[in-house]
Amino acid sequence: MTSKSKIIEYLKEHGQIDNFYCIDNRITTRLGAVIFKLKQEGWGFRTEMKEKNCFYYVTKKPEEVIAGVDFGKDIEKLNTLFPSYPKLNENYARWRE
Repeated sequence: MTSKSKIIEYLKEHGQIDNFYCIDNRITTRLGAVIFKLKQEGWGFRTEMKEKNCFYYVTKKPEEVIAGVDFGKDIEKLNTLFPSYPKLNENYARWRE
C-alpha cells in the first residue's frame, strides 16, 4: 500500500490528516507533496497550522464533480440548472462548514 493510498483511506474515514500523524505512523514525511497531488486530482483542502503541526481538512472529494459540475465551484451553474431550489447556494455553504 502506497503512502498516497494510506492517506486517502485515512481522509475518507476521518476527514482530516496532519503531519505529525503521518510521521508517527511512518506514512510519509512529505504530506504536503501528497496533498498537492491530491489537489490536482480534484480533492479540496483547508489548511490550518496549530503550533508546529499542519492540519489538512477535506473540503471536497473528487466524487463531488458530477456530470461536469463541480459542486464546490459551480453553484451559479447549479442554480440555473435547478431553479426550483433557490437556496441551493445557502444550503451547500452550510453543508460545507
